[in-house]
Amino acid sequence: MTTYIIRRLLAAIPILFGVTLLTYILVEGTADPEKLLQGQRSDQASLESIREKFGFNDPHWKR
Repeated sequence: MTTYIIRRLLAAIPILFGVTLLTYILVEGTADPEKLLQGQRSDQASLESIREKFGFNDPHWKR
């Protein structure tokens, strides 16, 4: 029984990694989040302020 539980836990690691990767790709790769917050007709200054406010100009690993 213990080996079964260990095998199931080890099998869950790649599944969790895949779900995390898929979620990251869907969130980060679909559109610019600052344009979604501001709208499509926004000027460069307002986009820069949103990037600074929410940290979108930081590297991905730091977010």
